[in-house]
Amino acid sequence: MRSISIDTRTLKQGDIFIPVKGQKYDGRQFINEALKKGATVLDVNLENYAKKYRKMLKCPVIAITGSAGKTTIKDMLTAIFKSKLEVVSTYENQNNEIGAPLTLVQADDRTEMVLIECGMRKKGDLKRLARTICPTHVIFTNIGLSHRQYFNSQKEIALGKAELLQKPLKWQQQKRTAFVNFGSPFHDLLAKKARSAQYDVVALAENDAVGMAQNISICFTVARYFGFSNIEIQAGLEAFETSSNRLKKREAHGAVIIDDTYNSNPDGLKFALHALSKQDGRKIAIIGDMRELGPIEEQEHQRILAVCEEFGIDMCIGYGDAMKAIEPKEYQYYHFESKDSLIKFVECERKPGDKILIKGSRDLQMETIVEALACNH
Repeated sequence: MRSISIDTRTLKQGDIFIPVKGQKYDGRQFINEALKKGATVLDVNLENYAKKYRKMLKCPVIAITGSAGKTTIKDMLTAIFKSKLEVVSTYENQNNEIGAPLTLVQADDRTEMVLIECGMRKKGDLKRLARTICPTHVIFTNIGLSHRQYFNSQKEIALGKAELLQKPLKWQQQKRTAFVNFGSPFHDLLAKKARSAQYDVVALAENDAVGMAQNISICFTVARYFGFSNIEIQAGLEAFETSSNRLKKREAHGAVIIDDTYNSNPDGLKFALHALSKQDGRKIAIIGDMRELGPIEEQEHQRILAVCEEFGIDMCIGYGDAMKAIEPKEYQYYHFESKDSLIKFVECERKPGDKILIKGSRDLQMETIVEALACNH
């Protein structure tokens, strides 16, 4: 497979460099650096190039979206499909208007499956991605409350996700299928939109599974659809590794640090707390603010301790202004104004065998807490 990059730091001899212009940088400034590294420069508009390039691909192109679980399910399916197929999939969580087309153009005539994670913040984001990647298959992991600040209701979030479901273009002749989580709100709306856009509908997660169990159930349904046996699926799941800052475990001082710091929203936090609840030993959750929730911010933060108690989390430690407003009642809850004081508290409090989850919205940079606690000196 060829390697195409927009970052000269990752280039190797023979790679292709596309100089993308961003809000804070212009890739053309790095063309000479790319040439010095032995790369070929493809000076095109990435999005327009990907739209034209898409017509040449004959393999399934699977788009994955939802309020939580996108990256994990993408990573799981990649591990499963790679056991038999040539697969191209989104690197880490590069799921925006740059990452999606960049994933697409990594494929070539040897590629047998493309998996593209598709993120959404505002209305119109997924319509833009759909026009570029023209997915043959769409997976809806769930409809939650992430980025509620930019939508008037959860139904509007569902309609935003449904923008991935565009009617086929004239050159698209493949059968198309939408996998819809029937255990999630507004699944009926998504199914209706899918059929209207000429997608067949396959129901996902009709059982009572939650958290990682639900992700596994979704992967079994999708992989079976593509002809994989239960044994092949299980082997793929055993080989799968999560992307960075996604429930990554690190041992330090006899405790286990669980890094889930990529981002946070109500559904993603509940998923992470459920995963923590399945661990042995004392369970501690370090939780930073959830951002972009708009009018539901206060109520969603006030629910956090109830969820912690429901999942048997022994201690919750908060960081951020929204977490400060939580009323602890009788639950073991501590809030800290600074990361330094939080880190010092945890360093004194932790014991061998503890499982410590760290999660918060991206702009809080909660990974700095992970690094401090994982340091072994």
